[in-house]
Amino acid sequence: MKPTTPSHTSTSPTAPLPASAPLTPFSIIEALAGREIMVTGFTGFLGKVLVAQLLMDLPAVRRVHVLIRASRSEDALSRFVRIAARSPAFRPLRERFGEDLGAFLGARIEVHEGDVSEPLFGLGEATVRDLAPRLDAIVHVAGLTDFAPDPRRALETNVEGALNAADLAARCERAVLVHTSTCYVVGIRQGHIPEEILATTPSGRAWDPEAEFAHLQALACHEADSDTQAAQREARDVRIGAASARADLLGFTNIYTYSKALAEALLVGRCLKSSRRRAVPLTILRPAIIECAEHFPFEGWNEGINTTGPLLWLCKSYLRHFPSSPDHNFDVVPVDTVTRSMIAITAMAMAGRAKAVYQLGTSGSNPMSIDRGFELTNLAIRKHMASSEHRSERNFKRFFDNVLVPADVEHAFSPLKLKRVARGLRSTLETLDIGALLPKSLKKPVGRPIERMKDNAELFLQGADRQLGRVQKLFDIYRPFIHDNSWTFANANVRAIDAQLDDESRERFGWAGDAIDWRKYWIDVLYPGLGVWCLPLLEGKEAPEDPAVPLVLMPPTEVPEDAIELGDDVEHVLHHVHTHAAHVHTLDCGHDLPLREELRDDEAGELSTASTATSELPL
Repeated sequence: MKPTTPSHTSTSPTAPLPASAPLTPFSIIEALAGREIMVTGFTGFLGKVLVAQLLMDLPAVRRVHVLIRASRSEDALSRFVRIAARSPAFRPLRERFGEDLGAFLGARIEVHEGDVSEPLFGLGEATVRDLAPRLDAIVHVAGLTDFAPDPRRALETNVEGALNAADLAARCERAVLVHTSTCYVVGIRQGHIPEEILATTPSGRAWDPEAEFAHLQALACHEADSDTQAAQREARDVRIGAASARADLLGFTNIYTYSKALAEALLVGRCLKSSRRRAVPLTILRPAIIECAEHFPFEGWNEGINTTGPLLWLCKSYLRHFPSSPDHNFDVVPVDTVTRSMIAITAMAMAGRAKAVYQLGTSGSNPMSIDRGFELTNLAIRKHMASSEHRSERNFKRFFDNVLVPADVEHAFSPLKLKRVARGLRSTLETLDIGALLPKSLKKPVGRPIERMKDNAELFLQGADRQLGRVQKLFDIYRPFIHDNSWTFANANVRAIDAQLDDESRERFGWAGDAIDWRKYWIDVLYPGLGVWCLPLLEGKEAPEDPAVPLVLMPPTEVPEDAIELGDDVEHVLHHVHTHAAHVHTLDCGHDLPLREELRDDEAGELSTASTATSELPL
């Protein structure tokens, strides 16, 4: 039975645009020229593409500030340079600027070492005072996307990180806050999902965000009885269990969506508080499932393990029965469709023309059903396995289509049933005494080889038992999103932006979700893209990286102001940079630290199985 949809009311964090307001053609390029924007979560998939697209399409932006946490082996600036030198997200910039990329980045990028979980992002008072008159917008992308994280980490990153972003914006003279959330904060609500901040929980309970914040903090305070690893793991599991139970009670699908919804609700109240230095204009972005790029940085690029990757990986296996509801929407949106709209919405917010909430999904205007998604996956498998080097894939596996089944009906090939069969066979083999069944004369020549075969079979069945359990856990994680709940996310607000833009802005930053050809995207973009960038990780391999290039960065303080006036083009900027480049800062970015280290917890705004599911996959 599907959950019922409770009645609800809504609140708005910013006043809607008056009907009488003039809507003259709006230029994104002019609106952002000479402006300074801070982006958090740069080291994640969405953050990399957003910053790269800002730099590529809007070279007249005065400065892009990126907040980066230092790692054990690198400071923030070194991490930025390594990403700029090697990440495929920056490939178009490297191709466009060549050896001048370092000069361009030095003129446009300012790296701040900090942590979103710390007050004011851990920036020093002097840095905050310097940023206060300069920042026009803070685009908060950072977030922890594990479905079942330790609630301490979910609090620090998803909740307190958002509040810290609001605090920093409040210290600035004019900065707006653009906060990245997720469509799935709606929990178990069904059907049409409006672009609103909902005043009740998905289960229909009264929603007191400050009280709920205190409640989650209390749940996260549970400590271990001792310092042993076992005690620490047990305490963490207790915290996760308590937070999961609370999320379930309130109608959220997991701790991730619970924490993101709580952050939204807290931001609405705190951004409007009169006790703050100033009210902070707030715009909330809710992407759906962010997947492979359609065009930028190039067709098919992805990073890490997002939502669709593990599903396609399972589809390529011999496991063919998937617990899914065929008619439900599978709301996928390419990463560059999201980032181009994020840029447009940020410009609208800075101009005072933004709505309170934007849902960046496709189900409201260009829907694709789960059944269609699996059908296209089957077609993609047939097409791409036809040229496989493995004969079994060419001649057999590619014709073994997936079948959608109800989750609560146990069929012959369900993981749980196969798991019981594996355990039964293993138990039978363990009690089987080969020696007792053979005459003495055959025990040595025949019995020993059979015993070795028996031992190998037991090991195989033990592994099968473990792997089937992991597959079932993965199905359980995905169940709310592909089986239990039916959502259609309204996206009228982002679609309405197009009518306000001039022709050039609409072409470069308008809503692109309605133009997606799902057959072409799924078969020719998503499936091969995941095959290159995601599936190797699920198989215990490394995704490819671009060859490192040396970068020479000019410190931002040495870039002359006349090089970044409104309307300056790339060539003009570079001319000034080279003219004044008496001193430069060179960083060695050719070392072999893998880029996938960046994926730990800086992703945001999308469904991800990150550490929760991938740590449980049979790699």
